[in-house]
Amino acid sequence: MPYTVCLFGLSGVGKTTLAKRVVARVPNVSHVTASALLRSALDLSAEQLRTESAENVRSNQDVLVQAFWRVCGNLPVVLFDGHSLIDGEAGLIDVPLQTIIALKPAHVVFVHATVEEIVQRRASDAGRVRPARTPKQLSEQQPRAEKNARSYALAAGVPFVSTSADDDALVAEIFAAN
Repeated sequence: MPYTVCLFGLSGVGKTTLAKRVVARVPNVSHVTASALLRSALDLSAEQLRTESAENVRSNQDVLVQAFWRVCGNLPVVLFDGHSLIDGEAGLIDVPLQTIIALKPAHVVFVHATVEEIVQRRASDAGRVRPARTPKQLSEQQPRAEKNARSYALAAGVPFVSTSADDDALVAEIFAAN
């Protein structure tokens, strides 16, 4: 069973950038994203995943768990990059607690940023399509997403850390300590 650190945050907060820097610092860490696992398992594009119905998004969470264990089950150390709050065409969907508990996290990290930083990152990343959200909407989503991430850590009985996308040293330290 891998030592898994779950990394959560809103789309555009800098999770993947942070994960790539952590992997550069701690080479034995395997970085996997929820969207890549789902795209592979369901043979769907990122756009198809983003526009799924709420019912399909919820059922995809079981697929995600199966794909995670199929891909990561024999890896020693995993940095799982995903969402605690899915913002798609179907609206906002809280990722169920049982989905994250099934990944057996050893640590939960929430990545936060100012709304202005998220808006800027989203605007500069033309390669990804995201739902158009106002700064007000993002400012309401971020606390909800963080609350979900905290609840996962509490239910799993594992440490929780909230940090910025710039703090790869902190996240690398989590791996170094274990």
